Amino acid sequence: MWKLKLYQWLLLVTLWGAGVVIAIKYEVDFPVFYRAIQVSASSPVHAYSADLMYQNGPRFYYGPLTLVIARPLAWFNFKSAKYFWVFLQTIAFVVFWNFLLKHFDVLRKNQVAWLLVFASSINPIHLNFQSNNIQMMILAFLMVAESLSTKPSTGKQILAGLIIPFLGCIKVFPWFVIVYYFLGKSWAVRWGLVIGMMLSFALPLLVFGWNDGLATYQVFYSSLGKYQQHNSFIESTNLQCLHSLVASLLPDRIVEGPWFPLLANSLFVSIGSLFFFYVWKSGKKIANPIFQNALWTLTIGLMVFINPSSLGHYLVFLVPGVAAGFELLDRLPNSVCEKILMWGGALIIMVVVDGMIGRTASHALQKIRIPAMGMLILCAGLFLSVYRFGKMESHAIKN
Repeated sequence: MWKLKLYQWLLLVTLWGAGVVIAIKYEVDFPVFYRAIQVSASSPVHAYSADLMYQNGPRFYYGPLTLVIARPLAWFNFKSAKYFWVFLQTIAFVVFWNFLLKHFDVLRKNQVAWLLVFASSINPIHLNFQSNNIQMMILAFLMVAESLSTKPSTGKQILAGLIIPFLGCIKVFPWFVIVYYFLGKSWAVRWGLVIGMMLSFALPLLVFGWNDGLATYQVFYSSLGKYQQHNSFIESTNLQCLHSLVASLLPDRIVEGPWFPLLANSLFVSIGSLFFFYVWKSGKKIANPIFQNALWTLTIGLMVFINPSSLGHYLVFLVPGVAAGFELLDRLPNSVCEKILMWGGALIIMVVVDGMIGRTASHALQKIRIPAMGMLILCAGLFLSVYRFGKMESHAIKN
């Protein structure tokens, strides 16, 4: 990261500076997060109360483990806690760019590719700072875990596996990545996954006590079941995912009927199953780091696309896929279809979320699920590229 050119440093510092300014100015998710942490010190169950909603905003949908890990925030007043939160977002920003530059040669060798990846990151990173959200931090930890999983040290691989279940117990959607790591990584990573699952589930019970801990888990899962009552696939323009995309293509009478959940969830299971079948069949057989990096980016891209609660700021998980896609396109012959899909998905991420085209136009495009369509297009292009590159590597290994 330190070998960047001066103009690249200036762009990154400008993006970070704008993010910090907007994070200090706006208070979207953090007030609810902070209040829930405060309440949990005396009654963890009440952290999930609807009374904690801030100006008709979001509720607290994080797992009980979050109440344990983030408890030190309650020691500070709101303003100090928020500045510390922005500091954590800054660390995640640094980890994000360090990972991309370290793992994708194309970003170090091709300045046009770097600029395109940077452009695709502007809106997602801006939104994460503005919403005071945790997504960029989760992505940073996923990047740390992926880096550790590729090290020769058994201890580091175990630590990589240990990290992922903790993320899954903070926000539910990283459990998708746990399946990927179990199918495609070493036995040491798998041991780490098992240890991490036991620890992450046990910590709230140890801290809150058996009865309060179980009650907190019960209320948490109950609140998750009510998520869609507050975030309709039809009415909420912020939801950008497989479910909302399917809902936008169907008449309201079907979406509101009993068959829509079955249809959407069947697509969810089908896409996940087909992808994990490919990971199981090819994930560990092809050791090329270019293939492994791209397969990982596809995993986290699909993770947010098929997650029913993905919002606009989740697009930050697609940015590594843009980097991986450009790297694969440099190495694949006759990749016209992949180029169209990759460029199409990347361009949508660049322009459709608040900023590039104005709030009114952006909201109109979000209403017809253009960002979700961009996720689908980008993931499709990345999968085709990964599949073709994997076949090339398999053929080279056999010969």
